[in-house]
Amino acid sequence: MKDFLFCWLMSFIVGLLFVAFWIGCWLWVCAMDRWPVEAGTITVAVILVVVSFLIALAVRDRGDEQQEHEDRFLNYQQLCEQRKQEGKPLPLPPMLDRTQW
Repeated sequence: MKDFLFCWLMSFIVGLLFVAFWIGCWLWVCAMDRWPVEAGTITVAVILVVVSFLIALAVRDRGDEQQEHEDRFLNYQQLCEQRKQEGKPLPLPPMLDRTQW
C-alpha cells in the first residue's frame, strides 16, 4: 500500500506541475491577450501523468526485487553459520539451488 501511494504521489506531483503550467498560461492570456500553447497540451499532460505513474511503479518493483535478493542472501548467510555450527555440509548458494527456481 505504501508503494502504491508513492506512485500516486509521483503522478500527483507531475499533475501539479501541469496545473501550474496552465495557471501560467492563463496569466499569460490575461496579460498578452493571446494563447501561448497549442491545443494538444491536455493530451501531453495526461500522457505525462500516466508515464510518471508507470515509471514510479517500475522503480518500486525494482526496489522489491533488490530487497528480495538481499533477504535471500542474508538467509543464506544465517543458514551457512547454522550448518557450520552443527557440522553439516553447507547448502548451495541461492543462485545455484535449482529447487528455488
